[in-house]
Amino acid sequence: MINSAINQLLNNKNLDETTIYEVFEEILSGVSDSIKTTSFVSILKAKEETLDEIFYSILASKNFIKKINLNANKENLIENINLSYCETILDISFAVDIICAANDLGALKYSFDSDKSFRTLKFFCNNQESMLENFERLSFAYFLLDKQEPYYKYSSQVSKRLPFETIFSLIDNFLNPYQVGNQMIGVNKIELVEKIASLCLKLKNFNSLVVSAKNNLPFVSVEGDSFVAEAWKDKIFTYTLNPELLGFKSFSIDEIKCENPKDGAVIIEKVFENKIKGAPYCAFIINSALALYISKKAPSIVDGIELAKKTIDSGIALEKLEQIKNTFLT
Repeated sequence: MINSAINQLLNNKNLDETTIYEVFEEILSGVSDSIKTTSFVSILKAKEETLDEIFYSILASKNFIKKINLNANKENLIENINLSYCETILDISFAVDIICAANDLGALKYSFDSDKSFRTLKFFCNNQESMLENFERLSFAYFLLDKQEPYYKYSSQVSKRLPFETIFSLIDNFLNPYQVGNQMIGVNKIELVEKIASLCLKLKNFNSLVVSAKNNLPFVSVEGDSFVAEAWKDKIFTYTLNPELLGFKSFSIDEIKCENPKDGAVIIEKVFENKIKGAPYCAFIINSALALYISKKAPSIVDGIELAKKTIDSGIALEKLEQIKNTFLT
């Protein structure tokens, strides 16, 4: 089937639901070799994926994901995805998770042992490998997938091999088997924001927020404008945010760079200790504000900013960080 699908794509034809399911069955079961898989995703990208093609790829891929039985109220969870940029950018996602947890909002993450936030957590917990056994004890949760799962094998290999976003890159955000009620997604291309928001509606993730900024930053930037799309009920609302509009001064993106996750962990702790303000504080506040707002912990983004400020300034975020550290160190 993958050969037939490639021929259809070369003739600029869109793939239907049945074809997508059969192609992904071949890819994820290992029937298709890496050369055919790479050819398929490359040619699909060249044609440009339709919303339906991405949608059915998500559904097909979910069949290969390990199911997690999570005993939690999904209305009091938020899924923060891809809110970090690269090794040299401060781990905004981890700080947002802590601020959410400090406001009794579980931050559910579907993640890997190579994920930046996981490595940040390890530095806080003296690199203890045994902490994996205790994830369920957290008031926010990181879930580690089995690295042998077929979907992630192909997703990581193909995405890393090719110098552009592939179908795997696009559907990564939607493969958590637990249907989270609130979702905040950072994407690294502004032109993908509305497409991802449309997918949220199609997948019935009706309380979702998608954000991107210039220079391929998947979060609300401290430097210049960021583009936001909200998927709410059956509509998409778009708007632009920047630090000045939210009551902050602008900062250079260089001011939230760090050498490695360990240095980033030190900065996060100092912000929570009220020893650092400036760009890191601004980045944590404005991105947490969106998470608190979309999860209905705050009635507006402005209220979310005030709640995030209070959470850091009062020491509540630091208390939550210490609680998490003690969970693993005891």
